[in-house]
Amino acid sequence: MIELEAGLTTELPARLPVGYGNVIFLEGHCSHPEAELRGLEVLVDEVEHPVIAYAMPRADCPERSDRWWALIAFERVDRSRDATIGLRATLGNGQIATTVLADIQIEPGRAQRPPASGAAAHGESLIAICMATYRPPRGLFERQIASIRDQTFSNWVCLICDDGSGSRAVAEMQEVIGDDPRFRLSAHDRQLGFYGNFERALSLVPPEASCVALADQDDRWYPDKLEVLRSALDQNGANLAYSDMRIVSEEGELISETFWRYRANNFENIASLLIANTVTGAASLFRRELLDYALPLPPRRGGSFHDQWIAAVALALGTIAYVERPLYDYVQHPGAAHGFLKANKTGVERAQAGRLALPRRVLRKLRALISFRRPREPLIGPRPRREPAYFDLYMQTQLLARVLQLRCGPLMAADRRRAVNLLVGTESSPLGVAWLTARSLRPLLGGTETFARERKFLGAIAWRRTVRLRHRLRRAAARAAGGDPRGDPPVS
Repeated sequence: MIELEAGLTTELPARLPVGYGNVIFLEGHCSHPEAELRGLEVLVDEVEHPVIAYAMPRADCPERSDRWWALIAFERVDRSRDATIGLRATLGNGQIATTVLADIQIEPGRAQRPPASGAAAHGESLIAICMATYRPPRGLFERQIASIRDQTFSNWVCLICDDGSGSRAVAEMQEVIGDDPRFRLSAHDRQLGFYGNFERALSLVPPEASCVALADQDDRWYPDKLEVLRSALDQNGANLAYSDMRIVSEEGELISETFWRYRANNFENIASLLIANTVTGAASLFRRELLDYALPLPPRRGGSFHDQWIAAVALALGTIAYVERPLYDYVQHPGAAHGFLKANKTGVERAQAGRLALPRRVLRKLRALISFRRPREPLIGPRPRREPAYFDLYMQTQLLARVLQLRCGPLMAADRRRAVNLLVGTESSPLGVAWLTARSLRPLLGGTETFARERKFLGAIAWRRTVRLRHRLRRAAARAAGGDPRGDPPVS
């Protein structure tokens, strides 16, 4: 029998640390030269995993309709092993065809903890500060290091992980640190980006540390930052505590007295936290035990951030405490990986335009209708912008939610587990779609913590369904006109 024509378009990691469970996003193409596909599953060592969509038009070649994608879950493993990933297709003639795509090495994750740091507590618990660096501006780095040295809570160790800045930058950082044994700089030639570099730093947390703080390379902490956050953890019995922050320019000029100028804060609703993060890593202190569930970090997709994931784990397993005053200056400058204005882009735009202003896309269409011109975008149906929203925003949230199910599902409170399950089912379940639609109305009641991102999710889901339906209708018309003998797969 003729084999499937299939392959992967996503880059598969050679090794996947699993921890208590992990999920990867796969995308590829699959077709058969003689028959239409009536069904498709991903096989991992012969175990079936459903695809989210198949027989979809390719982005780079719309006339080819063999695109598929899936989220594949891996359960916890006790030892490293090789896994084979393949596809199994059900053809229009009822036959089954399979093919092998790739091999991947599955690993347990953090098999052992780092050795003891030698910074044993003097009657108080140790806090490990994890800082990820990449070519930090010297002046800002010196100020940040000085602000950590000035902490009123004195029993800490600062683990600085550098992401390939080069020998000159590393030498400058070492010069700033001096011979203070509480700072430990580890330089790496292999660049991982800020997400992977923070994961690398977190993996170095010593076992005797009771809490972990995250630090950016260019902020300025207030002297009581660690002390206040540690007190908030103890007083509230929380897994994680975070504070407000003062937004300043590189020169120290005030931009905003609070981070919450354009949106509502949230540290109780797990669905909102998964949809749009409100917990900034540099403002946070969390219990070291969370690392057992947070590491390895889920594979990064779209705009994933390490702090959102850690906060989601903290809330899934307990509570989060909030300190309603700034405990550090969040410095905004061109070299920052992420900033206040980027994080609050939607709120800033709404504030500038006015809360009652219509979206620019709607205004363009209304002007076109009034002037009897054809709008540049269709009034209904898929738009090009919705495809990135689907893959980079919606799939990112889906991946995080599914990893959270694997690692924390049995330990979550019933209401939080139900919310995560609804979020996971938004594309496949009518109940999930209804729940997401209801959530999209939250801004009318002041719920601005997600910037109404639920509407983008609904648009992304509609994009996928509409593209698939259009393709089916076109194939049906082609069969009617040209007698195409092959059937067309149902809308999934």
